[in-house]
Amino acid sequence: MRRLLAAILVVCAIVAAGSAIAASPVGTWKGRFHGAPAKLPGKLSPKSKQAVDLFVERMKSMRVTLKIKADHSFVIDLTGTEHGKKTASRVEGSWQLTGDTLVTTNLKRNGSVLGREGQVQNKFSLSKDGKTLTRRFAAGQGLMVGQIVLKRQKTG
Repeated sequence: MRRLLAAILVVCAIVAAGSAIAASPVGTWKGRFHGAPAKLPGKLSPKSKQAVDLFVERMKSMRVTLKIKADHSFVIDLTGTEHGKKTASRVEGSWQLTGDTLVTTNLKRNGSVLGREGQVQNKFSLSKDGKTLTRRFAAGQGLMVGQIVLKRQKTG
């Protein structure tokens, strides 16, 4: 009976460890933005509408590479085009995982330390299978509604 109980405990420990590993966001993720312009209050001038449309197109052109490190730091590299020219930006910061919610806090942009007002937090949902991170943008959260979908490339 004791051997059976010990064997059951070992199996439970292995299953629990496997679940913990599968739920870890550590690794490299790649993806892009998907979305459309948000409906903003009031009527926009043609110039403002053009600026919003340009912003959304720029965001949709971006490719996102997120490297999440075991020391709870991260690096996001954003590449895209604007006015036909290639653009690149890097954001660095810290992360925390609670359940299936990954929260990143931006601390640096292109090597410059961000002030308190620039330290934006982003909430991503980690899929149950640990293969997808999704950040949703709802109405009222900016110029764009939609999401960033990142697929796991490699772990660790």
